[in-house]
Amino acid sequence: MGEMAIGYGSEYHLLRFLGRHRNKLDRKIKDLYGFDQNQPIEWLDFPFGTKGGVDLEFVGVNFLNQDLSIHEAWSNYWPQSGSAQNWDAVGKFGDEWILVEAKARAGEMESNCGASSPNSLRMIKSAFESTKNHFGIVECKNWEKKYYQKANRISFLHFLDQQGIKAKLLFIYFINGYEKPGASESVKSEDDWLVNIEKQDEHLGIIGNYELKSKCRNLFIEV
Repeated sequence: MGEMAIGYGSEYHLLRFLGRHRNKLDRKIKDLYGFDQNQPIEWLDFPFGTKGGVDLEFVGVNFLNQDLSIHEAWSNYWPQSGSAQNWDAVGKFGDEWILVEAKARAGEMESNCGASSPNSLRMIKSAFESTKNHFGIVECKNWEKKYYQKANRISFLHFLDQQGIKAKLLFIYFINGYEKPGASESVKSEDDWLVNIEKQDEHLGIIGNYELKSKCRNLFIEV
């Protein structure tokens, strides 16, 4: 996790909504998934960092730290060296996890796989192939390129499915959320975000995949 910007950026605005506008955020999430508005979403506290005031993110399966069997299965599914999936927030509704990835500018959507060791690459490719087979994804481009981050989040969701753990992926896209002093890198509307999301999902071959879309939703928030 890099240093949080003050006044702009996905980390800043997510912290705002979790801390100061949580009821509004929760209502939007419940509406999106059709959850009961009378039942609360339980958000996990972030792990403390070693430096005062700088907290950590949840990484990989460490929000499931009570279940050692899951950690063993995860080590056989995904490389344990390098960077695993970092979650911007983790919540739970009933027995179902909500894994959050937040964005405030279009450039945050793009990334390539940085694994260098042959074994790590083999594990990632194997996880991706298993995920594509599970969700019936046939026509797609290379998941290790361009939109690798969303690809590995979907693969994580597949891993949890294999373990019998209920979970949903929530992508939060902030509108006008990257107004830097003297410059703007914001996405100005939901429609503009949708143009970028369509390019991403076309690359990954998931447009029209209703099984996946029932578990992977987009939420647009004007800051």
